[in-house]
Amino acid sequence: MSKMKISIYFLILTLTSLNGYGQAQNVKISGTVIDMANKKLIGNIPVVLMVNRDTIAIQNSDSLGEFLFEVTFSVENDYYIFLNIDRQNSRQSWIKLHAKGDTNVFEEYRLDLSKLRIIQDRFDNSVYYEKNEMVKHQNFDLKYFLTMLNEYPQMCIRFVQLINPEERKSMATRRKKQFLKELKSSGVDMSRIIFSEEILIMDLIKSEDKRSRIEGVVHSMDGNCK
Repeated sequence: MSKMKISIYFLILTLTSLNGYGQAQNVKISGTVIDMANKKLIGNIPVVLMVNRDTIAIQNSDSLGEFLFEVTFSVENDYYIFLNIDRQNSRQSWIKLHAKGDTNVFEEYRLDLSKLRIIQDRFDNSVYYEKNEMVKHQNFDLKYFLTMLNEYPQMCIRFVQLINPEERKSMATRRKKQFLKELKSSGVDMSRIIFSEEILIMDLIKSEDKRSRIEGVVHSMDGNCK
């Protein structure tokens, strides 16, 4: 049995080769969820298993941080696993267990999955702005953001704007320029920052908080910021 380190988790693998399409292999997937805030095992975190783009199983980690899936993999499908955590849910954070067409299917996986420590009142994933405000923002502690980037040197963050419909998009453009200028002047490695060109319009009926915002999400944890 071989051991391989990939990004921020470990896989322990036993390999079986299938001859072609239509064949299936029983697979055991187990592991733990670790809270990076204190390096302890954490329970009640949803672990999602997907085939192609469809969820086939969801299981919360138990009180010891453990999870276990016993499923069947077929050659003709992609299989992914990820933690279902707000703002840690970009597709780039999915772990691909098996690629469509690969006849080598592992019988057993053992994974350590990490819950990132990035969501606090100093940055709950959004930088808030009052209407038509370009410079002054709320709920964003820049020093904390820099500490977070230093703690996870391979992490990339993707930002997108959500604005109040009573604002012009030109305000969002100026706000973006000012925000990126602030990050750069504070020493942020801008190669780790992705800012979407898309400007989303807020639904005021569904939104309790009417403030415009720049929302951030973990894009990747392996240094791939494209």
